[in-house]
Amino acid sequence: MNEEVDEFGESASSVSKKTRCRTSTVWSEFELEPIGVDGQQKAKCKWCNRTYAAGDNGTTSLLRHAKKCSKKVNDGDEIVDRHRPTDQDMNTAKQDVIKIYKREKESPKICFKVNFWEKKVLSFSLVPPPRGGAILADRLLAVLQEWGIDRKIFSITLDNASYNETLVNSLKENLSFGPYLPCSGEFFHVRCGAHVLNLIVQDGLKVIDEVVHNIRESVKYVKGSDSRRLKFAGCLAMLPFLTSKKVRQDVPTRWNSTYLMIETCLKYRRAFVHLSSIDSNFNTCPSEEEWDRLEKIANILEPFYDITVLFSGTNYPTTNLYFHCVWRIQLRIMEQMEDDDEIIRDMAKEMRTKFDKYWECYSVVLSFAVIFYPRYKLQCVEFCYKRIYGEYATAMATMLRDKLFSTFEEYLQSTPSNIGNVVERTFSSGGMCSGRYDRRDDLSGFDTFESELVGSMSSKSQLKLSLMDRDILSIPITSVASESAFNVGGRILDKFRSSLLPLTTEALLCARDWMYGVPGKGFRCCQGWKEEILAYGL
Repeated sequence: MNEEVDEFGESASSVSKKTRCRTSTVWSEFELEPIGVDGQQKAKCKWCNRTYAAGDNGTTSLLRHAKKCSKKVNDGDEIVDRHRPTDQDMNTAKQDVIKIYKREKESPKICFKVNFWEKKVLSFSLVPPPRGGAILADRLLAVLQEWGIDRKIFSITLDNASYNETLVNSLKENLSFGPYLPCSGEFFHVRCGAHVLNLIVQDGLKVIDEVVHNIRESVKYVKGSDSRRLKFAGCLAMLPFLTSKKVRQDVPTRWNSTYLMIETCLKYRRAFVHLSSIDSNFNTCPSEEEWDRLEKIANILEPFYDITVLFSGTNYPTTNLYFHCVWRIQLRIMEQMEDDDEIIRDMAKEMRTKFDKYWECYSVVLSFAVIFYPRYKLQCVEFCYKRIYGEYATAMATMLRDKLFSTFEEYLQSTPSNIGNVVERTFSSGGMCSGRYDRRDDLSGFDTFESELVGSMSSKSQLKLSLMDRDILSIPITSVASESAFNVGGRILDKFRSSLLPLTTEALLCARDWMYGVPGKGFRCCQGWKEEILAYGL
């Protein structure tokens, strides 16, 4: 009985104690933890989860940590990174964002990272109409001069829009006043590889539109109601194998979705045929001849899809991929032009016409990259030419070799020699391409790779060669990232982004790119940021 009274008395005593009011602002950064077995009160940082003593002796240690916590982000950083709405005033939030943008832009030093290829957004500018090539060139030149890199430009990669020819000519004219453009700007304009591939495929798909029609309508029929889905699922259950891929509907304006639709439907060919035998309303199932034709179409489109994804990479150099990928596309088209199926031949002919318009003559500067690549060299170029041009291959390879040496001679004459020692570079023996078809099949019979350039060069010449190598291998062969290679929608400002002031939009997009990079590489992805930005009223 006495024990119960003692326990009750102790409890009453603890309840009677007054709880001290915590008024310090630091408590918005910390949260109290339960009292431990040692009887000490501790507080945990909300950002980094570190714990500190939180007794009655003050909050000095907590305040000190709150000021220097590396995990803590300020309000402006929240907007740039996560775009989370807070109770901050909208004008203050906008000023914080612009302050971050200017701080990053005016950084006095630049740190380089070796072994990883990255791109950065330099500017996101509003260009009022009319947006002609000359106006765009003036704005682009202003950005280059603002960053102080107008004398360091080697090339510009653009799609085939009509105004881009004017843009290139105007920009080249402004940059040619000094000896800053290598080879007098001969290699300045590089056509976007992904855009050219898209044009080639679109012309081919126009020929086979009727062939694709039945499979497209079949997918629409299956997805038209729940009862049809269940009936088709029953047909799938009868297949001897299962696949995780689902039947997908294509978007006719995006050829990659058409290819993926054909690819997945071919896996369920027997299921569609069985559905047509048990469902009298399903009358769009392709015939046996059409199924065989769809298989050929998928084989034609497969390298286009894989190479487009490969070309559009932003985390590795792509120049060294150009020659073999374009050559492989040309070889595949030529093979299909000899097919027994007339429709496939017509498709290949249309694709060949578009190919010859842009790539009949391989880009000279991008072909240099395959010569620099240790696995191939000049002999590989001649070998590939023989598969395409026959007896003219040696003459074409010689022309490329002569152009390479003349470009190298210009580097010997114009490049300063006091740049530093040549850094030894280790080239990976593995390639970048990881497509689903074996790229070595096209190179069967090519056994030896010999060096034509280095030989017994002096150290000075090797330095100049390394500088030339660096400039050429840094050329991007597409103007779009992989997420935009098949769809331009992601590059259009919607009503949410358009509601922001131009300077605020540029500050948000550029600062986010500079500070956090691209999704998938340590960047805390910002889903739904458009709606949340509106909460600030910026």
